[in-house]
Amino acid sequence: MSDRGPSAFESDALDERAASGTRGSRSSDGLDAGPRPGESGDDADAPLDAADPAAERERVCAFIERTVEDAAADGVVVAMSGGLDSTVTAALAVEALGSENVYGLILPCNKIGAPHARDAEALADALGIDHDTVHLQPLFAQFGAVAPERFDLHDDPVRSGNAIARLRMTIAYLAANATGRLVCGTSNRSERLLGYLTKYGD
Repeated sequence: MSDRGPSAFESDALDERAASGTRGSRSSDGLDAGPRPGESGDDADAPLDAADPAAERERVCAFIERTVEDAAADGVVVAMSGGLDSTVTAALAVEALGSENVYGLILPCNKIGAPHARDAEALADALGIDHDTVHLQPLFAQFGAVAPERFDLHDDPVRSGNAIARLRMTIAYLAANATGRLVCGTSNRSERLLGYLTKYGD
């Protein structure tokens, strides 16, 4: 996998307790479209049936519901950028779990992201989900201030983009830990196949 720049929300697998289906245990690890532990992945990574989008929608919703139930979690955290991938993810999560079990995090870091953040806030309101907006610029500035000068974050847009994605990941997992939820991945299949993502980022 490459480390090319900020991309959609990429997450870890369920922890061992969740994988075993142990009730009463909780994981704040991620939920993405990969295979479940002990499964071949045929269901999760099966070719999309473009001729039957309703069936695909039902399959994805069932995956979300089943994974949250297996983890004995209280729902999911979705990092919402205002873009297509996180919008579809949030809508499917609400359909699968109900709006009360989905928490949205909107994490802009610069002026360019402000219009998209407003779109994400409007979507969260329309879906009826609890959400917060956290402006990451002060955190990013402090991060840059303590990093060694030779690693100037403003020298390279890929370097700074990856750092911002990892800050978003930190906030998302903090929210998951605090609320007993899973972090829900929003990466799309093209990004996964191409390896276009930030490792350990959102």
